Amino acid sequence: MPKYTSKRPKKKHYPNSHSQPITLNKTPNIDFGQLASSLCFELAKKLNQKPLVLAEKLVAAVETSSFDLIEKIAPAGAGYINFHVNFPKFTTLTLASIKQLNYEFGSVKTDNPLKIIVEHTKRQPPAPDSYWASPKPHARRRVGAYTSTKGAHGFSPLLH
Repeated sequence: MPKYTSKRPKKKHYPNSHSQPITLNKTPNIDFGQLASSLCFELAKKLNQKPLVLAEKLVAAVETSSFDLIEKIAPAGAGYINFHVNFPKFTTLTLASIKQLNYEFGSVKTDNPLKIIVEHTKRQPPAPDSYWASPKPHARRRVGAYTSTKGAHGFSPLLH
């Protein structure tokens, strides 16, 4: 999950509190914004206040003009803070990144690259093409034994 730490709003209203990372999570409904934080629930226990009141104070203290990609920050529910993305600016930034990085866009550069193998199998994988093209009738019969339309001899008449 993305993390963002900001000491400014909490220190302004609560100078004796210690800073902790703010975890942002995806919202359950797009109408609530794209990201949400439940930080106020944790702060409410320590400060003995209602989470919604803390959310309103934190939202009022955040200067949204310093975040180009955030359109709106709003308190919600019982004390969540919801973040709404500025999609026109986000789209412009994404397209500029794609143009600049070209085929490297979306790649993560690392000092120790890992090789990952992703496998997907069907319940009954199909026979290789060599079975179907085999000139030997017994090879075709083995494949035919797995078909659902069996002839009188236990293998598909279509495979003879």
